[in-house]
Amino acid sequence: MAYPSEMAPKLQVRFPPELKEFIELEAKKNSSSQNSEIIRCIRERMERVGFKTIKAEAHCNA
Repeated sequence: MAYPSEMAPKLQVRFPPELKEFIELEAKKNSSSQNSEIIRCIRERMERVGFKTIKAEAHCNA
């Protein structure tokens, strides 16, 4: 789901130096933003654990 980033909820997070370095390197490697890399990691984890959002479940059951 794409929407303007100004409308997205914001979350301030502190990272250990090695995680920050990993995010920076992955963003450069993939020509993307650090934020996009963090989102990608979280979404991959969501898929791995089988997490479904309430909105997604409602759409599938309609």
